[in-house]
Amino acid sequence: MTLQALEIKKKRKMIKAYYFIKSFLPLLLSHHPQCGDFESHTLKFKKYRLCIGCFIGYPSAFLGIILLGLLHVSIFISSEFLFSIGFIFISFFFLSPLGLIKNKLLKVFQKSIIGIGSSFVYWGIRLLLVPRSTKYLLFAIIFGIILTFLNLYHTLGFLKTCQKCKTPFNWAICDGFKDIRENLVKYGLRNYLDPMRKFSFRILEKRKVKIANSN
Repeated sequence: MTLQALEIKKKRKMIKAYYFIKSFLPLLLSHHPQCGDFESHTLKFKKYRLCIGCFIGYPSAFLGIILLGLLHVSIFISSEFLFSIGFIFISFFFLSPLGLIKNKLLKVFQKSIIGIGSSFVYWGIRLLLVPRSTKYLLFAIIFGIILTFLNLYHTLGFLKTCQKCKTPFNWAICDGFKDIRENLVKYGLRNYLDPMRKFSFRILEKRKVKIANSN
């Protein structure tokens, strides 16, 4: 194969990857299917739906870090106090598993508080009188645990909601993935969601057996 042919092949792969990402952009921004069951988890911005957790929580954390830095918190607030406030704010997360956060406005408030709490913890670590390497290690451990826990909880919630659906995980026909399917057709890509039909069928069969056995 000539160098020119390799360049053409490489260019085609890059174009295909670009259109693949563009096709799945609705899911990349919302992190949830665009159906009624996940309506309370997203915010509408023009034609896009944005994940409340990511587009409210992370900006709140970064904004909090900047503001606390500008306020020179080290002058009048101790690391211990920052840690205490930070973890109290982050503990607002547990309102979700308790079923106390269902309203979208409350979710926005909750994610903001968690983000702000994270900024307090960040500065609590930053102001510790320990070697810089120890601060990096603490930062990696604490935020690694927090982010892993939060993402695992939301992923399991996503899967649990899909499993209860009348068409469980059948993203080849689900309304929540309609835009993605249309994009795949529009850009001439293979329907990567089609194999989910068989998986959905197996779940429905197991559901029927379970119902029959319970009667």
